[in-house]
Formats: sequence, structure tokens, C-alpha cells
Amino acid sequence: MGNTEGSQTDIRQILIRRNIHISLSHDELSIIIGSILGDAYVYPLGKVCFEQSSKQSDYLNWKYTLLKRLAYPKIATVSRLDRRNGVISESKRFFLRQYFRKFRELFYPDGKKTIPIQILEKWLTPLSLAIWYMDDGHLENHRYPTIATESYRLEDLNKIISLLKNKFKLDCLLNEKKKRLRIRSNSVNQFFNLIFKYMPECMKYKGLDPVTTRFLFRQDEDG
Repeated sequence: MGNTEGSQTDIRQILIRRNIHISLSHDELSIIIGSILGDAYVYPLGKVCFEQSSKQSDYLNWKYTLLKRLAYPKIATVSRLDRRNGVISESKRFFLRQYFRKFRELFYPDGKKTIPIQILEKWLTPLSLAIWYMDDGHLENHRYPTIATESYRLEDLNKIISLLKNKFKLDCLLNEKKKRLRIRSNSVNQFFNLIFKYMPECMKYKGLDPVTTRFLFRQDEDG
């Protein structure tokens, strides 16, 4: 019931105050959806946290620049001590304002992150897919784009495989043991041609052979 109602809602319209809405741009909505599928977390009251390791600070800054009008005006540095080994890790993070309670309801209907397929059928874009891959993806065996999806239910992952096939003509497979989503070899070129133009320079290494530093795909002339 919740998903059906959500699919009928224009999620681009965000309530910021009583009777005052703003409309998300195509890029803002795509980045937010891709990030929630990936590393971002939506709090119950609608605040959204974006966090990356300090090594990925350029990537976080890129996101912040594109979402700045929706965000609190600060990127913070966070240090955490791992008491098991005494190692201190450092990350960067920023928050979107508490405008996104609707997204909390869609992506966490029972408190656990899920994949709202009916929403993604309409609103998942190549930019969203690029963000999801940059957040949680890597090249398996130096050639197969793979997305870590351990937090999702198997039924959700099987649905997203069907969606990626129907919406983007991508053939994917699921490693059920590791719960990772992998792009099949016959779709690698199609995958990167969909997403590569959206990837900032600091993240294009995720489309390069680590030995030859050449692209793993043939770029379309109009891409």
C-alpha cells in the first residue's frame, strides 16, 4: 500500500515549511536517490547524511556543491577510534536539511533500508546509477562493475536486476552469498556509456584498468 501511494506522488515536490514547497531539479533528485541507494542515510525526521572517508573528500565536495541549496552550510570532519586496534579513522560529512521525511518513508518503510521499485521505475536515472556505483561499487577482477548490496533483501535485489534490464538494457547477476550485484560482461560497455559522463574526475578511476589505466569500455562518440 505504501509503495503504491508513493508511486503516485511527485517526489520532486519537497515540503520545507507549512504550505511552502520547493521543486527538486533533475540532478538533485537523481543524486539524492543514487546516494540513498548507496552510502547516504535518511533520519526519521528527514535529515539526510552524506559521509565519505577523507580519501574521498573530493567526491563528497562534488556532491555538496550540487546539493548546496538543500544542505546545512558546513562540511564537517569526523574522527572515530577503533577500540579493537587503536586506529583512528577520519571522514567528511554533510547533511541535507530536514526536508526528506517522504524519502524516509519510501526507503525505510519498516526502519530497514529497502529498494522502492515502483519509485525507481519512474525516477532512477543514469546519474542515479552513477552515484550508486561511485558510492558502493568497484571493479571485480579489474573488469566487472560490481555494487556492494549487503544491506538489501534478496527479493529487492532480484527486482532491481529486472528493473535494470527493462529500463537500461543491462544484464546483471547476483552473488547471493556475498550479496553483490555485478554487471555481466556483455553489458559493461553499455553500463559505462550510461554513467561515465556523470562521473567527476576524482572517481573516473572506477572505470579504468588499474594496470594499463585505459578505459575498460569503448566510449560512444556522443557520450
